[in-house]
Amino acid sequence: MMRKIVTLFIYLFSIVGLSQGLKIKGKVVDTKNNPIAFANIVVSIGTNISDYKGTISNETGDFEIDNLESKKYTLNISFLGYKTQTIEVQVDKNISLNDVVLQEEEQELDGVLIVAKKPTVKRLVDRLVFNVENSTLSNNNMLDVLKHTPGVMVNNDGISVKHASPTIYINDRKVHLSTTEVIQLLESMPANNIKSIEVISAPPAKYEAEGGAVLNFITSKNLVSGYNGSVFGNFKQGFEFPKYSVGTSHFFKGEKIDAYVNYNISPRRDFRHTDEFINFIDNDATTSSWETDYNRTRKSSNQNINSNIDYTINENNILSFSANLMFLPKSGTETDINSLTEVYGATGVLDSTFNTMNTAVDKTTNAAFTLDYVHKLNQDGEQLSFSVHHTNFNFDSDQVVNTEYLFPDKSLIRNNAFESLSSQDIRLYTGR
Repeated sequence: MMRKIVTLFIYLFSIVGLSQGLKIKGKVVDTKNNPIAFANIVVSIGTNISDYKGTISNETGDFEIDNLESKKYTLNISFLGYKTQTIEVQVDKNISLNDVVLQEEEQELDGVLIVAKKPTVKRLVDRLVFNVENSTLSNNNMLDVLKHTPGVMVNNDGISVKHASPTIYINDRKVHLSTTEVIQLLESMPANNIKSIEVISAPPAKYEAEGGAVLNFITSKNLVSGYNGSVFGNFKQGFEFPKYSVGTSHFFKGEKIDAYVNYNISPRRDFRHTDEFINFIDNDATTSSWETDYNRTRKSSNQNINSNIDYTINENNILSFSANLMFLPKSGTETDINSLTEVYGATGVLDSTFNTMNTAVDKTTNAAFTLDYVHKLNQDGEQLSFSVHHTNFNFDSDQVVNTEYLFPDKSLIRNNAFESLSSQDIRLYTGR
């Protein structure tokens, strides 16, 4: 009897072990069978990209994704300058794929063959450096460049590195913005001001990463003494509304001073439509069903100022000042929400409806200032650094909510309305 129990336990354990913790591994190569390092590999369930696992190929082109369940997955393998390869895999055991061959992406315009140039990807001990200066990506905005950065995933919910939100730095200076504000900032800034993006998976002590990864954007600098300025703009047509941004960038390099300032404004409207279905179940029977048609339109007009000034006291001492300012004036911001919910009884007959209309007007000011001093101790790179930082954040919101509850014949049951006024002030002072 004991032998049968042990045998049954081993059998059940083997089934669980086979259905959990499965893995997919493979290798990414080009048409000449050369390995492609730092290619993005994303594993999702069907087309649901919000639920994904991801990794990058190593220097030999090999990759491995583990802790998968027994399901059907979609693999998307991509690298800048190559066509994205999509593979569907049924995972019921550990899978070893054949070599994934990526084809170079070519475009033909009026008989002229244009081949995208691959920017340099450099692997260091604690980070991956993605050089975008003078590449084909420099014609886009910073968010578009980030979507092509190895090891970085960008979707509607935000930015992630190894399934966690990274801390954003610009020129080794932390950006104190929310995830939504960071995306808006990157979307409005031109990529031609960016020299490289550092994906730091194991941040050293000088970064405040709270145990996670760091994305550090290194901006370009004037290599030749003098002044250089530009005016830029971009336009994108969304499904419902267009969005665009305009701005200007200025660089100056002198004998002692190296300065950079960028200003941009990005008026836009964002539309979101969601259909939601909820079933309330009791004793395996549906007692009520709610169907919601949710529509949100948000108008905003972000203004961003980013600046940095380096003053070289002498060859061993440098003083730097940087500022990151974001303004969202009340006159340019409004959110309108219209949500209609139909409530059905257990028999599927319409019981009632309620319609909620929500109008909110916001105002945001986020001003961050950093002063740094660096003293070089020797020629081997050893140095002492001192830094002080101040952030002043202010948020005001006026909201009016009106809800009508109706019978199936649209006659009024009751009405509920309220108005809320909220304000938030945050002041941060740090020193290191």
